[in-house]
Amino acid sequence: MTIDKFNFAGKKAIVRVDFNVPLDENGKITDDTRIRGALPTLKKVLADGGSLIIMSHMGKPKGKVNAKYSLSQIVDAVSEKLGVPVKFAPDCAKAGDAAAALKPGEVLLLENLRFYPEEEGKPVGIDKEDPAYEDAKKAMKLLRKSLPRLWLHTLTAISMTHSVLLTANMLLLLLLLIILMQTIRCWVT
Repeated sequence: MTIDKFNFAGKKAIVRVDFNVPLDENGKITDDTRIRGALPTLKKVLADGGSLIIMSHMGKPKGKVNAKYSLSQIVDAVSEKLGVPVKFAPDCAKAGDAAAALKPGEVLLLENLRFYPEEEGKPVGIDKEDPAYEDAKKAMKLLRKSLPRLWLHTLTAISMTHSVLLTANMLLLLLLLIILMQTIRCWVT
């Protein structure tokens, strides 16, 4: 099924977008092409009467919280482009209550996914030359498998905008989400 045939009325849709937009020294967007590129998908969910949970990354914070890469800087711009107020969840892994509380037509932007090292899939704080690196890498792979569970209970639909390039990591996360959703019978019916 394609997004144009799906009716999001009464559904919560989590949409992975690429809002990795360039910012100036004052945190203002210098090129909003990526935001504009996601608008057709985002507006479709809202026009149908669904609520919207937006996931993205910004920059390469290497699994650590860094205000320079916070998506809070773009909330106003996204609100303006969508034409509705956008709520912000300062921790993407602890946004379950905020997502569950969304009413039809409401939008929640999650904080930068890359503030979690599991998103990038690379061990943090250890050099590749360190003998313990391979063990850290294996541990990170296990953690990556649990990352989709952090978001799973808030979902009734998943979408990826056409403007997002599917990296191997993102595809793995999407496949894990789909498998987990089917396993616990949470798939859209």
